[in-house]
Amino acid sequence: MKLNLRTRLTLILAVLVFFSCGLTGWLAVYRAKSVIEDEMLDQVKRISLHLDKKIEGDFEMIMARLGVINAAEGTKWQELKAELQRLVTAELVGSADEMGAAYHVEGRDWLVAVKEPPGGELFLRQLLRRVHQLENKNIWEEHLFTENGVQMIVRPLIRNDQIIGHVFVWRTIEPIENLIDKLKTEILLVFILTFVMGLAGVFWLSRALLTDVDKIKEGIQRLKFDLHSPLPKVGSELEEIAAAIETLSVSLLNLQEASKGLVASRYLDETLQRGLEMIERVFGAKYAAIFLYDEKADELSIKASIGLSREYVKTVRMKKGEGYSGRVMLTDLPSATDDLRRDERTVWVQMVRFEGIVSLLVVPLRGKGGLLGTIEVYTKHKHTFTPSEISLLSSLAHQIGLSVENAMLFEEMQTRAITDRLTGLYNQKQFYELLQSEIAAAQLYKKPLSLLMLDVDFFKQYNDTFGHPAGDRLLKEFARILVENVRPDDIVARYGGEEFAIILRETSLEQALDIAERIRQKVADSRFEGRLQQPSGRITCSIGIAQYPVHAKTLEDLVKRADEALYRAKYNGRNRVAYHLTFMDALLESLPAEEKNKLERLKTMITVINARDRYTFGHSERVMMLACKVGERMGLTAERLNLLQLAAYFHDIGKMEVTKEILCKEGDLTEAEWEQLKQHAVAGGAVVKTIPVLAEAALIIRHHHERYDGSGYPDGLAGDNIPLEARILAVVDAWDAMTSTRVFREAKGPEQALLEIREQSGKQFDPRIVEIFTALVEGGELNGPGSHQCRGHELRPL
Repeated sequence: MKLNLRTRLTLILAVLVFFSCGLTGWLAVYRAKSVIEDEMLDQVKRISLHLDKKIEGDFEMIMARLGVINAAEGTKWQELKAELQRLVTAELVGSADEMGAAYHVEGRDWLVAVKEPPGGELFLRQLLRRVHQLENKNIWEEHLFTENGVQMIVRPLIRNDQIIGHVFVWRTIEPIENLIDKLKTEILLVFILTFVMGLAGVFWLSRALLTDVDKIKEGIQRLKFDLHSPLPKVGSELEEIAAAIETLSVSLLNLQEASKGLVASRYLDETLQRGLEMIERVFGAKYAAIFLYDEKADELSIKASIGLSREYVKTVRMKKGEGYSGRVMLTDLPSATDDLRRDERTVWVQMVRFEGIVSLLVVPLRGKGGLLGTIEVYTKHKHTFTPSEISLLSSLAHQIGLSVENAMLFEEMQTRAITDRLTGLYNQKQFYELLQSEIAAAQLYKKPLSLLMLDVDFFKQYNDTFGHPAGDRLLKEFARILVENVRPDDIVARYGGEEFAIILRETSLEQALDIAERIRQKVADSRFEGRLQQPSGRITCSIGIAQYPVHAKTLEDLVKRADEALYRAKYNGRNRVAYHLTFMDALLESLPAEEKNKLERLKTMITVINARDRYTFGHSERVMMLACKVGERMGLTAERLNLLQLAAYFHDIGKMEVTKEILCKEGDLTEAEWEQLKQHAVAGGAVVKTIPVLAEAALIIRHHHERYDGSGYPDGLAGDNIPLEARILAVVDAWDAMTSTRVFREAKGPEQALLEIREQSGKQFDPRIVEIFTALVEGGELNGPGSHQCRGHELRPL
């Protein structure tokens, strides 16, 4: 049949109408899909935004108040409950109608604000039981539930590492199936309406084509089938999109939570651990490690890890260019392998054999200042890391790297604030803070505490000879020796200049003396640069010791006592150990006020004598300690030893009556000068006798220059008529005088001095005391620095 022009035009118009109908249907399907996607995204964004602003921000105040409510009782609970109701309602004002919140406090009832979720309190209690089951596994974190038309987040409220309750925040949502069904109905109505309109137009315009109506109907049926068939497929795609969006939402929440913790970290260990938690939660890694690069050692080492054994973490070390991490440090580019078993290098063989690792991904860890190290992620099965995984881990590494750099800078600033720049030891400020803390601990636990003050002998001369750079190297080496020769719990500090301090925890005076002597000997034996140009041909140190609470009961007094002991050690010849003397202080505390004032004046007189005569400085202390040793060997009682110490300490106090010209005269004394000098024993006894408690010591002082054969002064006593303590003082006084440098002669050696004492046995000295003294010298108990210390008994006042 031949069609005329009108029929052909009508047919063309009908085809265009049907084409428009199909196009409109497909547009409706596309729009429906977009509406569903946009609605899902909007819901997720609104929920995420609300959680950020409410739960993570303002609700912190409510959570803090909830800790207070948990401790409240009676009517106070009701008042606080009402306050919480008001706070929660105020926080959710302006939120969507489908938003709601509830709190549950352990041991309390439910508190619901704004509205209840579908299912009411029963639904919340069922959800709470599921949360408790998870918390029994020590998973103290928020949980996301989507069921019964509700998206809900449950967060534990933790105070002092205990869960005191839970907070519920939810949003009611329309099930995706209902939304899709609703859209299906709308699409079908659009199809039908468009189809009817097109069909009416075709019938009105194409009467000439009535014979082809059956064919047109058949085409319409096929078109309807084609238009409806995509709908199930669209629904399936929308469900997949919804699931992906929900997964992405959870990942974003995890990333946000982990990022906040990472940014809040200030210390390196905490920052590294939170960085691993971020990798675990966001990237899903079960095995990972963070390597940091040490420039001094030129090596990479693991500073934090998950899933790896301690043995592997301790042993693995890599140089730049070695292994995957070493190569990443050179290239600054990610590196990955899907099968480490093909790599024969030792480190990877160990990882595969003992850790079970198969696949590896490494990305650089970078801060603003450059590369800090690497991050490695592992799997125990063969896995090819995708570009998206590499990109995600690189992004995480960037954020972790900035936080690690900030933590390292923070710790470096803290370290600089408490350490000495040159030696790396604690500085003086930190020393005082640590000493105060240690004194408090010693007082609390009733434990002894000893303090060592150390000084490098002739350091100024060393600096002037070799210059300050060499002096700095000497101080650094000296500090290293100190650290190596104390216990791990002891505290070493640079007190200032060439002076150092060591705090010895739970250390008695005996133990402190042993430690100090070991340090002194180690320093003296060390081969320092330029040691041969020093006065003694080596670098030496002097050490003073004081003990808490024996020598001092406050921080200031303890430092002062140790410094005084150091001062005495230096002026007694250097390269020796001295400790603070306490018997005078104890004696002062036991005396009445009048006698105490007199004794204080005597101590002042000793100080004046020390200032007049360099030899006399330290002489009384040395004689006191030597006499103590002899007295101990002879079996004197504690009371007699105390008497001996007092007499020895004040035995030269009568020299106040002797002029400085006579004391320091370089040549021989005239007969008149000698007579004046001999009067110091009489004058000393008379001065000390004014204090009743020292009356017996005054007699010893008067006769300490008597001779055993009766030719001494001032009274010419002989033999046992001379007090025993005076006979002991005669021997040790002569020994110290001979072995000390005087203005009119050089010091004699120990062998020569001992020979002269033996020659005077039975003449000037008591033979029995000479025998005991000789045994002490030959046994090494009186020779060498620090050997004069008296350790055999407790010093007590008379």
